[in-house]
Amino acid sequence: MQVGLYEVLQTDTHHPRLQIKESLSASSRMDKPEAVVEFLNTQFHLDKQIDEFVYLITTTASLMPTAVFLISKGTFNMSAINQRDLFIPVLLTGACTIFIAHNHPSSRVTPSSADNAIFKRIKEVADTLGVILCDFLIIGEGYYSYKESGELESSSLIG
Repeated sequence: MQVGLYEVLQTDTHHPRLQIKESLSASSRMDKPEAVVEFLNTQFHLDKQIDEFVYLITTTASLMPTAVFLISKGTFNMSAINQRDLFIPVLLTGACTIFIAHNHPSSRVTPSSADNAIFKRIKEVADTLGVILCDFLIIGEGYYSYKESGELESSSLIG
């Protein structure tokens, strides 16, 4: 299955639109954190980056990826996540299920207090919009899954 890597363009009329940058291959459902991590590490070498990157993956109700968005490129120890910028692609694509992942260049995947705070804010916005946040992942040497850790309740869609 082909999945588009998109970017959100701000137009002069202030109506954002999506533009495809690249076509990616995704052959498996995002039904486990390992599948998301493998996809991002294969496509973007997220586990080897020296700066922080934040990605959004939208999926179908059966958890097949439909689009990937680079939300933020940060520095060696942080990346800003603007909730508006994060949810514009979700709304433009009509996605009902999403995954958010970012890397820690230090390779340590333990969530920081900033990670926990942004996770809570994103979860609140997703709930308000009726979007299922399937998982919030930190990738480094291994990964940390908010779903697996019990900080994100399971959805009936998720295996």
